[in-house]
Amino acid sequence: MRPRSERRHASISAAIAFLALTACGRSAVPPGGPFASDVAQLRQHSDVVVLADPAREPQVVVAPAYQGRVMTSTIGGADAPSFGWIGWTAVRSGQRQPHMNVFGGEDRFWLGPEGGQYGLYFKPGDPFDLDHWQVPEAIDWGAWDVASRAPTSVTLRKRMTLTNHSGARFDIEVERTVRLLSDGDVTASLGEDPRFGVRAVAFESSNSVTNVGGAAWQPDSGLVSVWILGMFNPSPETTIALPIAAGSDEALGPA
Repeated sequence: MRPRSERRHASISAAIAFLALTACGRSAVPPGGPFASDVAQLRQHSDVVVLADPAREPQVVVAPAYQGRVMTSTIGGADAPSFGWIGWTAVRSGQRQPHMNVFGGEDRFWLGPEGGQYGLYFKPGDPFDLDHWQVPEAIDWGAWDVASRAPTSVTLRKRMTLTNHSGARFDIEVERTVRLLSDGDVTASLGEDPRFGVRAVAFESSNSVTNVGGAAWQPDSGLVSVWILGMFNPSPETTIALPIAAGSDEALGPA
């Protein structure tokens, strides 16, 4: 419903994908294979962008070939752990799979809605079942262009044309920036300094969707939404924290 060329910043990962291991108390179990090994294996199949600050150990790996997703990250150090779950079967096959390519990764860009009359994952006239469910190619297969890069950030772009189940066409340009956060960024996001002995890696993805077609999008023919998904290696000591902004439904929307 936005006019041509007007941009809407649709999603910034508020949880900043915060991962930490404490240096005191019980020893943490690395939740994945060593980070260096994962990076080396990824480079056998595609170019990757490693975001790093030379003065700090945390690193984040972004794969333009896999739609600019964050594949994995590490806090660094000796035998640096690798936090992202990577779908090695899909990566190594090099062949597009039916329905969805399970590349994994800590932060990937998708669009919604998935189903319903305005769904983007079912062709017009198709029934809503798994046999006809298909992730749109632009967010599932093929490389995104690297628009710019710096030591701690990379920006990617992708133009795509999608048609929803009702037949409405969407000409879209997506811009996606992934940024490795500094210690100061982490403190600002948490509202306090991490305790002494905590090692952390944190990043954010900022994603925008622009209508580059000739007509405004209308609610009665369907709209699009940004959907960010993440896949992480499990461990016996994994803890998930969900930040919640307190407030009324009237001010913040329904829970």
